[in-house]
Amino acid sequence: MKYVIPSLFLVRPLPMSRTLDKLLASDVTGIAYVIRLIHAPKFPGFFVLSTRDIQVFHLLMMPRWLFLTRPASVACQICWPAAIPALHWSAIPDPDRTRPVEQAQESPPMPREFRRVVTGHDENGKAVVISDTTATQYLERTSRPGVRLTNFWIERGSPAEYDGQTETCTGDFVLHPPPMGSTFRCVEFLPEDPDVLKTLDGKTAFGEMGASANVVEGGRHPFMHRTDSLDYAIVLTGEIWMMMDDEADDLLLKAGDVLIQRGNNHAWSNRSTEPCVIAFVLIDGVTKRDAPEDRQKGIPRQG
Repeated sequence: MKYVIPSLFLVRPLPMSRTLDKLLASDVTGIAYVIRLIHAPKFPGFFVLSTRDIQVFHLLMMPRWLFLTRPASVACQICWPAAIPALHWSAIPDPDRTRPVEQAQESPPMPREFRRVVTGHDENGKAVVISDTTATQYLERTSRPGVRLTNFWIERGSPAEYDGQTETCTGDFVLHPPPMGSTFRCVEFLPEDPDVLKTLDGKTAFGEMGASANVVEGGRHPFMHRTDSLDYAIVLTGEIWMMMDDEADDLLLKAGDVLIQRGNNHAWSNRSTEPCVIAFVLIDGVTKRDAPEDRQKGIPRQG
C-alpha cells in the first residue's frame, strides 16, 4: 500500500538527532529509500522535506503519526521509521507548493491511564472487589509540560487503615504525603525539550502542588526538589536520568530498576525519545526518629 507525501512539510529531530540530514526508510519489500532533508534557516532545529512526486511505501512499523492536510488536499499517513527511532515528526503540508510553511504542529502521545482496583470485605468478612475503575485523580500543568501525575491511594495516618474509607484520592493534588501518611502514585515523563526547559519556572510548577518551597534554589535543573519523605520507586517503562546535587552522582534508571529515595535533592530528566513511567510510594518521614525535634525535618546534617 502506498501513501503520497505532500510536497512540502517540516520535520523536527529530537535533541539526540539534531545533526540528522537524511531519512532512511524501508518498505515492506525491504527496499531502502534515502530521502534528503534540507535545512530550514527560518525554523531553527527544523528541516524542510520536499518530495515532489516521490511516493513512500508503507513502512514496517505500525502507523504512529497522522497528518491531515488542508481542505482539497490529501491525507497523508507516515509510519515510524525503524531505522531512526529518534526522529519525531511534525508537519504542515503546503498543497500548492508556493505558500511558505508558517508553523509546525505535532500530535503529542496520549497520556497514560491506569486501571485501579480496590479490594475489601463484605458484611460477612468475605474478600470482595470494592471498585475497578480508571484512576481519576491526576495533575497536568502548563507550567510543567510533558509530566502527568496520577494518584492511586492516599493514606492519612499510621498505622494504615484497611477497613476505612474506600476512596481516599480526594481534595487538592499535593506533592508530599500527609503527615504520618503515604501516597501511592505514578508519574509519566515525556521526553524533555532543552529549549522549552530553559523557559520554565520550578517554583511556579511546584506551587500548583502546594510545594513551591520544596524547589532547590540554584539547582542544576529547574525542577530539582526534595520532600521530607522516604520514597519507594520502580521504573515501569522507558528510562530516565535521576539528577543529584553533583553531576558525578547522576544515574540512568531503566525499566525494572528500583530506587529508595531518602529525602535528598533530585530531579528527573527524560533525555530519551520515549515516555517514562515511574510508580512511587511516598511515606512521610523524619531524618531520625530519635533526632531532636528541630532536626527531624530538612536535609540531614552529619555531626
